[in-house]
Amino acid sequence: MDYLSLIKNIQDDIFAYNVVELPGKVTGLFEQVLASGLLCNLDAGEMQRFNRMFEACLHSLQDKDYLRLADTLEYEIRPLLALTLN
Repeated sequence: MDYLSLIKNIQDDIFAYNVVELPGKVTGLFEQVLASGLLCNLDAGEMQRFNRMFEACLHSLQDKDYLRLADTLEYEIRPLLALTLN
């Protein structure tokens, strides 16, 4: 499954309020991204931005703010991954 599909799957779970598996799915997404080496081509500023986005996702999960999680995935993580995939 590609990263953008994983993000879509997580968002679908959020909007269906299937939140029990969200921590594992979000962790799995970031583990796959990190293991893929996609981020190796990012400069230091982009890498810091990615780290802040990851942290925002974790805080959203911790706060049970699933809408913020969906927005972070859609408007920050997805565009960054789309750029690295091209």
